[in-house]
Amino acid sequence: MGGTRIAASEPRTGRGDNRPAAAAVLAKCVTSGGERRSVSMKPMSRRTRFSIPILAAVAVAAAILLMQGASAGAAPSGATDGHLVVSQKLAKCCYIEGTRSVVRVRGPEEAVGRSPGPAHVHERLLDVDLPAGDYRLRAYQRPCDGNCGYLDPPTDGCSTGFQIYPAATTHVKVRAVPGKHCRTTVEAAPVPRD
Repeated sequence: MGGTRIAASEPRTGRGDNRPAAAAVLAKCVTSGGERRSVSMKPMSRRTRFSIPILAAVAVAAAILLMQGASAGAAPSGATDGHLVVSQKLAKCCYIEGTRSVVRVRGPEEAVGRSPGPAHVHERLLDVDLPAGDYRLRAYQRPCDGNCGYLDPPTDGCSTGFQIYPAATTHVKVRAVPGKHCRTTVEAAPVPRD
């Protein structure tokens, strides 16, 4: 507190044991204006004095246990991650008002990729790190209904299973032909990451 000094005087018991009396501790405050005031401050009760250190020790122990549990249960970050890239080739013909492309990946973790606006002929829909494991990809189109603010139900969908390998990139290519079909191709050998 800027410019305020506190000098405390503690009434003592008459027993000569230097312990503060049960009465309030008197403090003299000097404010920044030079005015002196007496303030009555109560000492902490015995219960409060002993419970604060105990609570602090319990909180520290709990934090240490939580940090150990989180680090023991999780693999080192990036140690078992692979990389997934999903790209799409869309035939030009026949989504007159446009379409939004969607891919959903399910496995040890889930990911969703969408075209940000009307889908382009060639487009990268998803580029993400995922834990190694078996996954399933579902791709489909949501044709625009009048404009891309309103979308028709999913159509021209396809799905495939694939694996994500640690420290490698897996490429999945989706080829969609409006109103006919959708095909996926997964690279046979994942490309090692640099």
